[in-house]
Amino acid sequence: FVTPLNLESEQKRFYKNKEEINPDFKYKQIVEHPFEFKRKLYNLPLEYIKDISIAKVYRDVIESYSDKIDMLSTIGTDKFFFNSLRYFGQPNETDLNNAHFILSCPDETYEEEMLDIEEVKDIFEASIKEYGFDADIEITKKITAEIMVLNYHKKVLLKKGSKLSLNSVKALVHHEVGVHMVTTMNALEQPLNIFKLGFPRNTYTQEGIAVLTEYLSGHLTIKRLKELALRIIAVEMMIVGLDFKSVYQELTNTYYLDKNEAFILTTRIFRAGGFTKDHLYLKGFIDILRYYQKGNSINSLLIGKNSISYKDVYDEMIARNLAKPPKYITRILLNPKKCPPSVDYVISGLEK
Repeated sequence: FVTPLNLESEQKRFYKNKEEINPDFKYKQIVEHPFEFKRKLYNLPLEYIKDISIAKVYRDVIESYSDKIDMLSTIGTDKFFFNSLRYFGQPNETDLNNAHFILSCPDETYEEEMLDIEEVKDIFEASIKEYGFDADIEITKKITAEIMVLNYHKKVLLKKGSKLSLNSVKALVHHEVGVHMVTTMNALEQPLNIFKLGFPRNTYTQEGIAVLTEYLSGHLTIKRLKELALRIIAVEMMIVGLDFKSVYQELTNTYYLDKNEAFILTTRIFRAGGFTKDHLYLKGFIDILRYYQKGNSINSLLIGKNSISYKDVYDEMIARNLAKPPKYITRILLNPKKCPPSVDYVISGLEK
């Protein structure tokens, strides 16, 4: 719902005007009565939950969804940016240092085999079949990212006209199917709907695990790390006051992105009025990687749209049969591969 309805036409208008005007994106308004939704949330009878830790989880989720309602009800306005800041936060000094360090590293130099989107669809369908999921894949021009999972609809969307390298597709299969689709399907197996909804800060954890699987599959590249780093830089530029065209020009002139990549990245950051979520991918990856490298299991984080902040509660709920162990396990966690030494070198230099 934060994807602009007129993305394609505004991209053409942006180029036609020599990249000197800001796009005028339009959005579908989906929350007409936000106070009514909030009233229903706060009327839930949490006093019937006698377990203190589980009751706290429910309270936190309600507060989180109250903040999400504020975002949804202000899509396309200046207020959305401030609601996004409140919910997703902003990059800190460590995040910015890590981003600049990654961007200072030399790129890989090798030829990549490129696939059209129909070939990408075939690879995703094969992976879904291996897991045994009942899910659909659709090619569309209505998304900003090249790939997106619609959890509620059990569907993977692929951006029409995209061309992706074989290596990036293999990484994204682990990311999108092995994590986002796995956690969706596991959530459907749970007796409690709360696992389908998503816990506070689950973006940080879910995207962290998803990028971790790219790393464990051996398909994480310095180019991909730079993409995540540029998201942090772009979010920070927006926060300090640069407008769409200024961020776009910085990405093309200072960081040498081609114009289409720069437009899509800038759109990701500015969509809906200012979306700060994208700075969490790299931060989440670093923290989940360090946690995983200490020998900790992350299996209980796969049973739904979970956050590492509540991992002890999930483990307890599984032990008490209040939640089920994950039916589906991300395959690469069972048989991890080695990443190129250059990628390990870059990752070893990142602060936590």
